[in-house]
Amino acid sequence: MALEPRQLSALNEMGIPVWGLRTQLPVEILPIVDIAETSIAEIDENLLQRDWLILVDQPTISEQAQRLLDAMLLAIGLMQQHVTIVTSKQLSQLQQLSAARKIILSLGSKNSQLLLGESTKLDSHRGKVHQVLTPQFTTIVSFGLEELLEFPQYKILAWQDLLLAKATYEQRI
Repeated sequence: MALEPRQLSALNEMGIPVWGLRTQLPVEILPIVDIAETSIAEIDENLLQRDWLILVDQPTISEQAQRLLDAMLLAIGLMQQHVTIVTSKQLSQLQQLSAARKIILSLGSKNSQLLLGESTKLDSHRGKVHQVLTPQFTTIVSFGLEELLEFPQYKILAWQDLLLAKATYEQRI
């Protein structure tokens, strides 16, 4: 809605700020990311440099899931360049690394079961800090990306998990 100059003047005299609409920044369309194509050597190099590991349950991330992950990371002050995304198939490689201050954010119930035991349910383990693989790896489990897209009501719980992961990381520094 465009305001006329006299309307803007009246609002200004009353001390009411007028906000202008910002144009939306262009969004880079990301192709579907296939994590399985990343070689173990590349992942090892990344793991040595990065403190945050995101464990996803599928080797392929959709564009929507990629945007959601980027938004989640940005909300806690991280960018995708600060994290390494791994799948459960690459999990065995993690045990060979020096894991000082590494945080694993495990997304999805399959990963939760893999890390914490076959009979575990995600609800009973999310919102808590776990030590898995080696004592140096701090793990927080949360909902998978596709699950969050399908059930948006889980996003508040995922946000709590992200805040827990961030606070845990900051305590370890």
